[in-house]
Amino acid sequence: MEPVFFLDMLQLERNARLVLTDSGGVQKEAYYLGTPCIIMRPETEWIEIVESGAARLTDADTNLILEAYRYFEGKAEFDFRAMYGDGRAAEKILKILLEN
Repeated sequence: MEPVFFLDMLQLERNARLVLTDSGGVQKEAYYLGTPCIIMRPETEWIEIVESGAARLTDADTNLILEAYRYFEGKAEFDFRAMYGDGRAAEKILKILLEN
């Protein structure tokens, strides 16, 4: 498939059952969109999404990729908790500024 624009990519990620990527940005987007992710890198800067069980690190190892796929294929529910706040930081900051 040809490259897609950012908003189209978000739609693809949102509607996917599973995302496979080596992109740091895509793995984080997948988490925010509630889509499990196989991270085809040896490490990630977003280790908390791996620790939550919503992502697996596999590097480019075929056996690890297949193992991660089987893990996600057999799992019905994932914990996509709001690790980074509720998305309302700007409102809270503005309120504090206006009050002071």
